Amino acid sequence: MTNIDPQILLVSRIYQFQQVTLSGWVFDPGSSFFIDLLCGELEALTAGAREAGGKNFADSISVKEVADPEGHLITFTPPEAPTLCRFIFICLRPQARFFTAEISGRVPLMFCEKQEDGGHCLHGPLKNKTAKAFLEKIREALSAEN
Repeated sequence: MTNIDPQILLVSRIYQFQQVTLSGWVFDPGSSFFIDLLCGELEALTAGAREAGGKNFADSISVKEVADPEGHLITFTPPEAPTLCRFIFICLRPQARFFTAEISGRVPLMFCEKQEDGGHCLHGPLKNKTAKAFLEKIREALSAEN
């Protein structure tokens, strides 16, 4: 049996939680995740985060309701490995959308979107690594579609 570096396992579990589990909850019509978010009930989010990255990881997550664009901003501690997210934005209207700001190679943060079919769209780098800049990029992407 091969020993796997615990840090690699941790990064893998956090990636799975951020990119697969959360997006799965968003796009699953039977999931209560949206209703939980709207009601401020974060137990599933916290439990999933604790299972993926431990207590400190789970405790460091913050969730903020945003009016424009309408949705919820999830903030994580600054990631240290590629594909891990600093921010996730769950857009509620006009339909469910899942945006990320994640480490990507030489770019400090990449603005991306996880699609319902599992695809991953790279919208481009974020020059400013703030939640405000991330939300502005989302607004731009949504208004460009209208």
